[in-house]
Amino acid sequence: MGTQDLMEGMKTRNDIISSVDKRTVDERVYDQLRDAIMGGTFRPGDVVTLRGLGEALGTSLMPVRNAVNRLTMENALIALPNRSISLPRLTIAEFTEMTDIRVALESLATRHAATRISSAQIDRIEALDNAMAQADPAQYFRLNREFHFAIYAAAEQPVLLRLIQGAWLRVGPLLNSLEAHATELSHAKHGWTVSALRRHDPEDASASITADLRSAANILRELIQRSPTLDEPVDGKRSVPRTRRRAV
Repeated sequence: MGTQDLMEGMKTRNDIISSVDKRTVDERVYDQLRDAIMGGTFRPGDVVTLRGLGEALGTSLMPVRNAVNRLTMENALIALPNRSISLPRLTIAEFTEMTDIRVALESLATRHAATRISSAQIDRIEALDNAMAQADPAQYFRLNREFHFAIYAAAEQPVLLRLIQGAWLRVGPLLNSLEAHATELSHAKHGWTVSALRRHDPEDASASITADLRSAANILRELIQRSPTLDEPVDGKRSVPRTRRRAV
């Protein structure tokens, strides 16, 4: 191999390595930002900036911009004219629709999970439920998400899992508003779910998840109706509170 061929080969390998590294960073930033939205780190109507997100995630603007573009296409973020990004605020009608969608998707995933879940997976799900009983509000909702997605992952339905993640992206910011109401949320339905999974009973498992989702949705619906920061759009347009702007 001549010197020119060797240099061309090295250039090709470097291009491939650079491409792989870039894709890895993009995916990591996307996953972190998606998880933050799903986990209720932000509130509906919060405004964030690319620079603030980059500083919080410890990365440059390019992967943040790429992640924001993806999440905007998934309706998890709203691009504003001033290059800021807003978290969507759901109307009552939109929230009701999203709840119905979540019930349909998540009860289906639970039905699948009940027929194939392992004892080890059920033990982990039960441990998460037990930990929730001792958790503070912030920990409660993190554990709650892990509880639910441990069940949905056990369904071994990757397309269905992605659809569920997309639905959680839309309602994730609302979970932040539930922290003060953590004590109102019952663990009994989770226990019912665990018991049904141990019996590999798809009907009971599906029904318990449905009851859990509907119970939390009732509390959230009341919050949307009475909170000035979660109200419906004015004149058909979504207004963004000017007084609540976050760097991250």
